[in-house]
Amino acid sequence: MSNQLYEKLASVGSEVAASSADFRRVDQHTAKYGMLRTQLDALDRQFSALVTTDLRAFAAKAARLGMSLR
Repeated sequence: MSNQLYEKLASVGSEVAASSADFRRVDQHTAKYGMLRTQLDALDRQFSALVTTDLRAFAAKAARLGMSLR
């Protein structure tokens, strides 16, 4: 997760924690959470693709070249 995205998510959490549970979230918090959730989901998909495709391909090529990754 990028540091910027983490900082934004942390700010949403602190804003929500500072609010009383007796009040509903303001629309801006809900919209911001939705936007950040979408970004986080996209980063998660990109990371999964990196691990399952690029990293496996790299490891396979390294093995063919007789290189150990450990």
